[in-house]
Amino acid sequence: MRDRRQDGGRMGQARPARTRVAVGLHSLGGALAVGFALWVLAWPAAGPAVGWRALLSAAYVASMVSAVARCRRSGWRREDVAMLVGILSSGAGSVYWAVVLLGLDPVPSLSWADPLWTAVFPAVVLSLTMEMARGRLPQRDFAVDALIGSAGAAAAVLAFVAPLLGVPELGAARPAVQAAAIYVAGDVVLVLLVVTAISTFGGRHAPHLWSRLGGLALFALVDALTLVSGGEQGVMDGLSLRSVGLLLGFMLLETSVGWRLPVASRPIRRGSTLVMPIMGVVLSLAVLVSGWGDTTARGLAAVAIAIATVRMAWSFRAVAALADTRRLAHTDDLTDLPNRRGFARAARERLSEARPTTIVLFDLDGFQDVNEALGHGAGDELLLQVAGRLRDVVRPDGADVVARFGGDEFAAMVGARPGHAGDEDAEALVAAVGGEYTIDSIAVQVSAAAGVVHAPQDGSDLDELLRRADVAMVAAKERRLSTLAYTEELDTRSRDWLRRVEQVRAALSGGCVEVHYQPKVELATGEVVGVEALARLRIDRELWMPGRFLEIVTKAGLLPALTDQVLATALRDARRWEDAGFPLSVAVNVCAAGVTTGRLPRVIRTALDREGLRGSSLVVEVTEHDLLIDHASGRAALDEVRALGSQVSIDDYGTGYSSLAYLRDLPVDEIKLDRTFVAAMSGDLRGTEVVESTVRLAHRLGHRVVAEGVETGEDLAAVRDAGCDLVQGYLLARPMPAGELERWRDSWHAGSLDTLAQPAALAEAVPAPRAPAARPAPQAVAAEASVAGRDLT
Repeated sequence: MRDRRQDGGRMGQARPARTRVAVGLHSLGGALAVGFALWVLAWPAAGPAVGWRALLSAAYVASMVSAVARCRRSGWRREDVAMLVGILSSGAGSVYWAVVLLGLDPVPSLSWADPLWTAVFPAVVLSLTMEMARGRLPQRDFAVDALIGSAGAAAAVLAFVAPLLGVPELGAARPAVQAAAIYVAGDVVLVLLVVTAISTFGGRHAPHLWSRLGGLALFALVDALTLVSGGEQGVMDGLSLRSVGLLLGFMLLETSVGWRLPVASRPIRRGSTLVMPIMGVVLSLAVLVSGWGDTTARGLAAVAIAIATVRMAWSFRAVAALADTRRLAHTDDLTDLPNRRGFARAARERLSEARPTTIVLFDLDGFQDVNEALGHGAGDELLLQVAGRLRDVVRPDGADVVARFGGDEFAAMVGARPGHAGDEDAEALVAAVGGEYTIDSIAVQVSAAAGVVHAPQDGSDLDELLRRADVAMVAAKERRLSTLAYTEELDTRSRDWLRRVEQVRAALSGGCVEVHYQPKVELATGEVVGVEALARLRIDRELWMPGRFLEIVTKAGLLPALTDQVLATALRDARRWEDAGFPLSVAVNVCAAGVTTGRLPRVIRTALDREGLRGSSLVVEVTEHDLLIDHASGRAALDEVRALGSQVSIDDYGTGYSSLAYLRDLPVDEIKLDRTFVAAMSGDLRGTEVVESTVRLAHRLGHRVVAEGVETGEDLAAVRDAGCDLVQGYLLARPMPAGELERWRDSWHAGSLDTLAQPAALAEAVPAPRAPAARPAPQAVAAEASVAGRDLT
């Protein structure tokens, strides 16, 4: 049976913002009504002063009860409980002040109410820290930034108050001034913290933080007035406007309890997290340079500067670690040659310069025999020796690049050189690889067959060049040649290509696009928080998978039409799910043309308005390569997308060829680790380290991390240990139509992840994997990654 608390949590998450605002207004109205009733009852008996004290007490008590009810309704989440403790403590102090202290003559400057009031300071800090952690910002970094800002603000306040405390005329009011100074310093720190949180999440996505900011701002105003007045009259009179300000601030704090920022709709603005430490450093430098204040103020300022210096060192280390992680991700683990990603990055740079280049794609004949006869260790040794021979042949000045694509497949990029033809260089490479190798004192003979393409004669698109080189390599093997250059006659797909283009075009115009969904589950809670929409085509009563049509729609210019239909269908289903009481965000892959031409924001806005959905219902997935086609236009389009409230995700992260700059510059909320990284974690310490380092650094940059392609319990345990936030893959569910997804979701519960992680349950939970399809052409794989998340099943 499904846990009712989970259902309640989802219902609370789905509650519209206007409903929560209404509840908050009703709470305030109820508190004032109860207080007014008590005031009316007390006035005839004891006069206006006692009646006003009754009103204050009743209002505080009613607000405290409302805060408890809000916390209970939200499921007693940790951040709400922390805030509730501070509100109850502060409310108790205010009731004690109104009922007991205001009846004394004179009213004492300091009392037991002060420690109860100050409890709200650590409560707000703790609550915000937990909430920022839910936003995928490291708790340690936020806590350190808060410490820098707190020390700077405290130093500035002490520097301002020090001359005032030295005035002899203060007399008995000195303790009140000192207490007011402490309150002002704490208020300033809390206001800065909340402003940081609001600018980080975005005001639209965190309305409760505005309420919290208003309450703290009122506290700061009242405490500042008390400080400026020099502590006149000790504790303020119960009938003063300042007491009204404290009450209103308390009520605003109470209305900020019980709100929730769902994982699937929480945009993060990483630059905004610098507000707090920058303000702390600026205030500290002002104190130190001006010489204001006493030794304590200057000491606090020096501490803030020292902590900021340590914080900066952490940031430099994070950037260096990220650079090292990217280097590992572009290097083959076994041979230390560039891998497919590293080769593609270098090749795209060369092709963009329009320099004559020869690309050679080859694999080893007889490699499988070595593996079967001598074992995989011998096969690895053979690959190492092949890599050594290739390094000896290529030029060391960077003009040539050799790479291992995987298995026994290698590639080389040879720059033009005077007096040498590209075909001759290819033959020299193959000749160097072929020959006799000694493996475990056994001599083995190895040969190679290579396909050769020349740029720009055979094209300038890397994916198409590699596809053509693959065609030439297959033909070379069939003809038993060592090398063969690509020609159009080798490409036997031309006539069948036109027929399939027309089939796909007719399917798109005839409404034959079907959308299947693969769920995404939050590892921390086990809750289903979203789905990825994957395209299928129904052609001649047969369901075409992405591997059959994505290359066609890409080359035929049909990708925008396919994207529009998938987006419309996905948002229509999202509307239906939200109306049924279980909202899910939908992730839709978009093509490069939509990102770089600027049409994407218009299409999304129209689709959202048509279904009446918030922007947070949509996650836009793009690939690294799409973002590099036109960096400036891509950034502008994605900024508009995020302005609608939608999020941006980098799909197949690690398979692209971008630099570290795009992670810093582009508006990105989420990265999806390619399934090749997940598969590499099984028994591979280096692969695991790459993933763990990527996750740590992504979190430090404010990115959410999704592990896709999780197919076994071991994969699930590995990505959970690595710190990933969301997970999707065949272990949870294969892509399925909307109706099947709804039935699957009804059977899912938070404990399902733990069940799937148990080896004994895997045989029943996961269907046997299908036989691998034939290797698609490289262009097909690249096109597929930009729309359907590389889903081939």
